[in-house]
Amino acid sequence: MTLRQVVHYKGLEHDKPVVERLVAENLSGKLDVYLRKFKEAPENSLELWLESKDNRFNGKLSIKVGGKDWRYSREGYRKLDDLVNHLFDHLKADFSGEPTAREADLRRVKSLTADETVAYRAA
Repeated sequence: MTLRQVVHYKGLEHDKPVVERLVAENLSGKLDVYLRKFKEAPENSLELWLESKDNRFNGKLSIKVGGKDWRYSREGYRKLDDLVNHLFDHLKADFSGEPTAREADLRRVKSLTADETVAYRAA
């Protein structure tokens, strides 16, 4: 499968080799099994926008594969590699159908019955 990759850097031009390595690792490690399903699809593309602002990293990921679009954005990361990996983790979760950590936590919560109450106290 051919996946056109475009990365936009805003204030991160000096981190270009690191970002390219992280993108390659995520595509070949986390997503290669899922992307193989779309090998016959024309016009597959991945676009990543990264910026550094106030010593924090913000990013957006847009991927078009097999005629479908997925988009993710995250802000306020202290480490660039955490931001890039987190964006790809969300993509992998959507491709695989597995729930995110928050969704899994919500599924484990037992519903209250009519006679049960919840008490809250200030920490």
